[in-house]
Amino acid sequence: MARVNADSWVPEEYGSEVIQTVEQFSAVEAVGRHVNMSSNIFEAPRLGDVDVVVLPKGGTYPEDQPTLDNVELKAAKFTNRIIVAEEDLDDANVNVIVEFQKGWATNYARKFDNACLGTTAAANGVTVPFTSVYKEAGSAVIKTAGPFGRTPFGEPLAIRESMRVNTAGSVLIRSSVRQR
Repeated sequence: MARVNADSWVPEEYGSEVIQTVEQFSAVEAVGRHVNMSSNIFEAPRLGDVDVVVLPKGGTYPEDQPTLDNVELKAAKFTNRIIVAEEDLDDANVNVIVEFQKGWATNYARKFDNACLGTTAAANGVTVPFTSVYKEAGSAVIKTAGPFGRTPFGEPLAIRESMRVNTAGSVLIRSSVRQR
């Protein structure tokens, strides 16, 4: 049997331009927890945050009580198809399929982030695939007076003097659309 050199092979989940584009443009895909689903509906454990403390020598170790519950995940299919002319496939200057894949991945990333984070409507499985973080938070959402500038992260969130903002475990998600 002939020897096959597989040194340059990269698994699809790490090397695909589509996957790399999605992770570049989607905050949720980049920092979210990936869960393999074995069915259309899956119940996944949700672990609360575990705190870290600094102890002096001989100090007593405290006990943290993180919350543990479950969240129900429902599969949603994001898809589309295009028709490509044979002449475009034969064009040696542009790889039409790869360009369409990257365009699809960019649009998927935006729609997925909006569905996960920013919709105000209730989930219906079609136009609103699932309940967004914004919808779930309800009245707990802190709205700003306008777009974020180049101020420190905690400054726009510190709305009242009595409010303390801990930004250490926070993720700020900013729109990729630039305002002029």
